[in-house]
Amino acid sequence: MDPLHDSHSHESENQPLEWNWVERKLITSSSYWLVTVKPDGAPHARPVWGVYHDGTIWFSTGRSSVKGKNLAHSPRCVLHVESADDVVIIDGAVEQVCTWDDVFNSEPAISVMHKYMDKYVMTREELSPEGELSDAALYRVWPRVVNAWLEGAYPTTQSHWVLHHEQQPVTGH
Repeated sequence: MDPLHDSHSHESENQPLEWNWVERKLITSSSYWLVTVKPDGAPHARPVWGVYHDGTIWFSTGRSSVKGKNLAHSPRCVLHVESADDVVIIDGAVEQVCTWDDVFNSEPAISVMHKYMDKYVMTREELSPEGELSDAALYRVWPRVVNAWLEGAYPTTQSHWVLHHEQQPVTGH
């Protein structure tokens, strides 16, 4: 997704950092920090593995995990790449795309899972959730606001995008 040249509308131009720099960080980050909201309003931060695909970030977690329960209660989230030096912070909304039983049954989940296997050098069998994750689902983060900067050059690199996707997540809340 390029907010300056694609079908997603935007409210931010002339940023110090180029959008392709943001996308490169989202693609190459090996993990992300995901912050969800507990039912009592408290934040819950945990690292997740995931992939960037078509302007959204995809990850999986157990539906009965704290993250999964939080997302069922409220789709709001903050997602941050692993680096505190090359910063990309996304405020967004999460949607559950499908349960684990269906991740290899339809697009775009199939493409996302192949990216996931390539990124983490895993086979389909190695991805099969067990134990606590046996009720896993595939989720997608729809970025709404993106902030990015280089820590060593914050004043001159601070960048901000507001995104409006044509397809919005179905939240039910």
